[in-house]
Amino acid sequence: DYFTIENYINPISNVFWHLKEFESFKKVVLTIIEKKPFENFIKSFQSYLHSVDKIELDKFTIELLTDNQASKRNIGIDIFNHLSSHSPYQFEFNILDLSHILQYKLWVSLTQDFHEPKNRLVALLPLFDSKSDLIRESFICKLEEISEDYGGHVTKIIESNLDKKNPNYLPVIERIKNYIEDYYAKNID
Repeated sequence: DYFTIENYINPISNVFWHLKEFESFKKVVLTIIEKKPFENFIKSFQSYLHSVDKIELDKFTIELLTDNQASKRNIGIDIFNHLSSHSPYQFEFNILDLSHILQYKLWVSLTQDFHEPKNRLVALLPLFDSKSDLIRESFICKLEEISEDYGGHVTKIIESNLDKKNPNYLPVIERIKNYIEDYYAKNID
C-alpha cells in the first residue's frame, strides 16, 4: 500500500537492467498494474524492453493489449508505443496464431486513440491473411473508417508494407481507395 511510482520505479527498473529474466518482469508489471492502475511507468523499463527476447515481449504485450481490464490494455499500449517510438513496430510473434477473438481484440485495442496510423497499422497488416473472414472484413472496415481522417495515408501504409505481387491484397487496396473517394466526394468536396 505504501508503494509509489515516483519513489520505487527507478530502483526496480535498475534491478531489471542486470536481471534479464522475463517472467519476473511480467510479475512485477502485473503487480504494479494491480496496485497502481492507469499509472504510466513503462518508460523506466525502456532499455530493458529492448534487451529481452522479442517473441516473449510480443506475447506479453499482446496479452496486455487483449486483456479485458482497461488498466492492463493501457500498459500494453504504453509498451507498444515505446517499441514503435522510432519506427513502426512489427510483431515477431505471428499474430495469426492467436485465436480469432484475440486477433479481433488486438486490432480493436491498437486502432483506438492513435495519432499516427503507420505506428499501429503496420503491426496489424498480417490480419489480411487471417483464416477468419470476420476478422479480415472487420479489420478492412476499420481501415475504411480510419481513412476518413487520414485519407490516402492509409493506402500508402498498406502498399508500402505488403507484397504488391500478392493478388489477394489488390482488391483490399482498391476497396479502401474507392471508399476514400466516395467519402471525400460526399463529405469534403
